[in-house]
Order: sequence, then structure tokens, then C-alpha cells
Amino acid sequence: FKGVVVEHHRRWNDASSHKARKALAGLSPDSPETMLVMLELHILKHAMVFGVGLRQVCDLVMAYRWFDGKYEASEFEELLERCGLKKWDGLLNGLLCRVFGDGALPEHVRPDRKVADKDVEKLLALIMADGNFGLEAGRRTENLLRTLLQRAGLFLKYAPGEFIGRLSGLVIGRLKRNR
Repeated sequence: FKGVVVEHHRRWNDASSHKARKALAGLSPDSPETMLVMLELHILKHAMVFGVGLRQVCDLVMAYRWFDGKYEASEFEELLERCGLKKWDGLLNGLLCRVFGDGALPEHVRPDRKVADKDVEKLLALIMADGNFGLEAGRRTENLLRTLLQRAGLFLKYAPGEFIGRLSGLVIGRLKRNR
């Protein structure tokens, strides 16, 4: 749109886990907390399977800055907890601080100190190797399940519900297509 690449999705609640879908159901899709959670989910979804680029990570940083002071950090934290994304948020914030520095982020956006530096580096390596939609890695759609399984260790540790939900969705989708 006017020189800016815009991604469109069929539905705004793209959570894979029942827990996150339920927590987001009925919430206004345009509240700052909901938008931030959806950005985190979108990055997670792409990082697990399709490949995510720094563009999506920059979108999250800009959203954090835009919404700073327009929502209660405690309500955002509670929503993350209800969605089962608290650990993922800690890892993602560790990545944001690693790439952009603490000063680029609002005060409440800080990594969870329990997040291992090696895991932040793993996530950064995935992003740098994959790029948008795995294009830089030459990924093809028939390899999505293999990619997800190769990344199981990291994502089961930080977002188990979303990982299992995404895996189930891919397997069920593959079975339906092969009928």
C-alpha cells in the first residue's frame, strides 16, 4: 500500500493452541494488548515453520513503541499468561534487546532473565538464515513438517501449546489433502 508491504490474513486470531484461541476470543482485535499478542504469535508461527524476517521483528518493536503508555503492562502480561505465551515473550524480548538494545524498547519490555543466551542466539540464527517465509533458506511447502520437527526443542521449551497446535494443524491438513 503506497510503497509499504502489507500482510493480509483471513482471520485475525491465528493462534494454534486452544488455550490462546480461547484467551483471545471475544477480545477487541484493535486493543493494544491484543495487537501486541497477535504480533508475537505471528512471529512465532513464522519462526516455527515458514521463516520469519527481521521485518516482522521490527514491526513488533515499532508496535511496542507506538503503544507505549496506551495500555497497562500488567494486563498485557496477564493476557500473555492466559495465552500460554509468557516464556515465548521472554525469549522474544531477549532477541529484541539483543538486536536493538534496551534503549529501543519501552521500560516494561525486558527479557526474562531465565531465558538462556544460547536460545536467544538460536532464534536470531533462525531469523537470519530463514528470512521472510523461508525464502532465503530455499524452503518449500512440502518441507514444512520437517522444519517444524527440526525446531521442536526450542519451541517446545518456550511455546509448547502453540508448537503442538501448529504441528497438529500441519499433520491434519496434510492428511486431508492426501485423501
